[in-house]
Amino acid sequence: MESIFEFLRLIQSKDLFFWDVKTHSCKSISSQFVVIKLKDYLVEQNKKEKLFKYPDKYFKILGVNNQNGLFDAYEEQGKNINQPYKKVENGWFAYNPYRVNVGSIGLKSAQQNNEYISPAYVVFSCKEALLPDYLNIIIKTKFFNEAIKANTTGSVRQTLGFNNLCNIRIPLPSIERQKELVAQYNALLNLAKDRENQADAIEQSIDDYLMTELGIEDNLISTNKNLFQTVEYKNLSKWVLDASYSISSKYKIFSFDEVCSKITDGTHQTPEYVSQGTTFLSAKDVTSQELSLKNVKYIPEYLHNQLKARCLPQKDDILLAKNGTTGVAALFTLDYEVSIYVSLALLRCNLQLILPKFLLYYINSKFAKEQFDKGLIGVGVPNLHLSVIKNTLIPLPPLDVQNQIVEEITLRKEQIKNLREESEKLRLQAISNFEKEVFN
Repeated sequence: MESIFEFLRLIQSKDLFFWDVKTHSCKSISSQFVVIKLKDYLVEQNKKEKLFKYPDKYFKILGVNNQNGLFDAYEEQGKNINQPYKKVENGWFAYNPYRVNVGSIGLKSAQQNNEYISPAYVVFSCKEALLPDYLNIIIKTKFFNEAIKANTTGSVRQTLGFNNLCNIRIPLPSIERQKELVAQYNALLNLAKDRENQADAIEQSIDDYLMTELGIEDNLISTNKNLFQTVEYKNLSKWVLDASYSISSKYKIFSFDEVCSKITDGTHQTPEYVSQGTTFLSAKDVTSQELSLKNVKYIPEYLHNQLKARCLPQKDDILLAKNGTTGVAALFTLDYEVSIYVSLALLRCNLQLILPKFLLYYINSKFAKEQFDKGLIGVGVPNLHLSVIKNTLIPLPPLDVQNQIVEEITLRKEQIKNLREESEKLRLQAISNFEKEVFN
């Protein structure tokens, strides 16, 4: 028979700071270093400044989220700030007490130029015995995330006040050892950043490569404010009043409509969603130039059967986001039927003229994006009309040249993918090594 003590945790009276089961359910800390309460090493900073006293002056405002931590958010005039804002100095932390449980906490470094934050945020600094950089890494650990969740209060909206934060315990090495751990962590992080920078450089090189291979001399005619512009007849792609965009290439220029056998979009009606059924794709499912099925929605099969008569994606069709985040495209590679929403355009290549991947890479280049941007309408959510897509211009080399271009860009994209995967592995290794050193 199992002992009841396997299910119970005994708490000494001196450690009982909340009559809350959740608070004391957090795992005990095992570490080679002394374990301390944060309350002895943190100082809340509540210095506020009445920025509204300077109505014409612009102030730099900080924000916090779970992606970037503390970041430079925006500038605002004093006359639009109706309450005192907190000052945040380098080496100080700020967090959203209502979203810290999902990671909205960050350290202000020299990289952030802004210095004020809403009084709704909690701001604190570290005493000398606790390095801010060390605490900043601790914050990223699984242990600390669990500790934060264990110390939040509220039945509907989970909140972590400064006093609750102070009750969290962490391992604390000597200052010298903290510095060593921070240096080891940053060394791997710098390697990760280096790989990311390499990936960015290769990504930026793709447009230059495409420009060279297509012999594009000057893709934009200056959009000056003169009443008249002069455009050479050979570069005049269409008889429209706005001929501000023209491509000059060593290859003949075609419109998308001329190289595609079909250009359409998905259903214009908001469908009925179900938990199981036919996959239903929208613009949000086209991310980073690939299809993402992480948060895909489903529609009833009967509805799909109605919709597919109008638009049924086939392998090697291109799905182009035309609403919201416009101009991002992905190749349809699924081996089962799906339906698509109006936020996606479908482009089917005439394979006798153009390779699907060649068109895909061109769509995701700056040359297509510049043309798309000129055709966007809408104040809130940008909208790319089918007519704009159909009239988008593309230089068209022979198929063998297209294939060479596709092979080279595919190679570079594979290099980018590998570098970013390596970068992510190094980031994970950095935090994993830190956790192994600090917790055992």
